[in-house]
Amino acid sequence: SAFFHVAQPFGASSSVINYCRVSQALAHLGRILLALILINFLDDYFAPERASSVDSGYEAWRWLHVILGWRLKEPKCVGPTSDLSVLGLGISTSGGSLHLSLPEEKKAKIIDKIQEALSEDRLSSSAAAKLAGRLLFASTVLPSNACRPYLREVMSHIHRPDVQKLSTNRPFAVTALTRLKEMLRGAEAVRHISLMEDSGISSVRQACIYSDATSAGGIGAVASAKDFVRPIYAA
Repeated sequence: SAFFHVAQPFGASSSVINYCRVSQALAHLGRILLALILINFLDDYFAPERASSVDSGYEAWRWLHVILGWRLKEPKCVGPTSDLSVLGLGISTSGGSLHLSLPEEKKAKIIDKIQEALSEDRLSSSAAAKLAGRLLFASTVLPSNACRPYLREVMSHIHRPDVQKLSTNRPFAVTALTRLKEMLRGAEAVRHISLMEDSGISSVRQACIYSDATSAGGIGAVASAKDFVRPIYAA
């Protein structure tokens, strides 16, 4: 089937939406045809790759743009590296571990935006969209997924009508923003994730707890462990 892309006015929201169709199509072709683990966010692309094939994978991605006639901004391209910045998040690999870091100035800006919403007791849909985008990437430096229900609450405001007072009309939003601010403020400068499979068996009993926001405004949880007969559900 044919694919058409026409010029759009600079700065128009429709321009971004239409280009996203191009970036998603290119990323899909990169995954299917070139077996690249491509991830795209709007017009930004990044991909993890083995050291043995990273150079050929990078060249294949550039070749795909040339063969299809899409212009790739060469000066903005970042070649294969073990240390780079992706959408403001520092990512590096060394010693069999993945290291994620959020610059202090970016963390401070996000915390200031959260505090601004709390002080004004208001979170508009446009402000929620910008804040959610920043928090999604910033939350990767947190040591657990405990922030997920709070992130979902912020994201839910993108499609909700604006209200005058959060504390009165949406009290859980105030809790979510407060907890996210505390989590970011107390987060370590760098998060380390081991890329090596643990061959040893820990003698400590471990349980996995998954939490998420519920439609009732509370937090539901599921606890599961090897020695449990069945999962434990709580709301």
